[in-house]
Amino acid sequence: MPQNLNFARKNPALTNESFFERADVEEHVESAQPGADVGTEHNSELVKQGAQKLSAWLKRYLRFHLTSAPEELIEAVEEHLLADECLAEIAKHIGVDNLVRTKEFPVSQHSCANCFRALAGVFSEEKVKNVVIDFVVPQLVDIDFSEIYPLANPMDVLTDLLKAEGITEIEPRLLRSAGVNSAEPIYVAAIYTDKQKNVGKSAGESLTIAVDMASREALLRLWNITSD
Repeated sequence: MPQNLNFARKNPALTNESFFERADVEEHVESAQPGADVGTEHNSELVKQGAQKLSAWLKRYLRFHLTSAPEELIEAVEEHLLADECLAEIAKHIGVDNLVRTKEFPVSQHSCANCFRALAGVFSEEKVKNVVIDFVVPQLVDIDFSEIYPLANPMDVLTDLLKAEGITEIEPRLLRSAGVNSAEPIYVAAIYTDKQKNVGKSAGESLTIAVDMASREALLRLWNITSD
């Protein structure tokens, strides 16, 4: 990854198109920052190339490690991890935001993320693969799958998948509850198969929510997505 301003001056990947709209650049001021040798290239094309590389390698990784997950979930995870918010955070973590050449101040999240994409456009395929594994994939631990891949009826989806595997007895159970008549009740539900195997458990402020969350937990287990 870039470590100094010389890299920024020579690499169009770190030059946002708006940089050339700056007054000091338009007037060819010698003290134009970061660097008088402003060049003429910007990163628009590299952004597109890098986005394609990042997407391709991330999907390969996810499909290889999450073989049981549906393609819709793979695409939802890919879209989330490669969104501006995630990529900008990664870029800032490695110091890219300090090297971006742009008219903006402070550097926008979108521009910072685009510079990360543009760098991927410059890198070799092998290096992009390593960037995905070392920087992008670790962000998986912060994903709330219920937000990025919402299901209207998770219990129905779970039931269909389990029946396809030959399991016919699928039962949601209330394990315990507290504060039912209070302002903040809590219910703990679990999904059982064959009357004895707990395949998912979760809590919620209502029994319906608890069952939905337990069903989501069971689905993630079924797709081999765990905290490990």
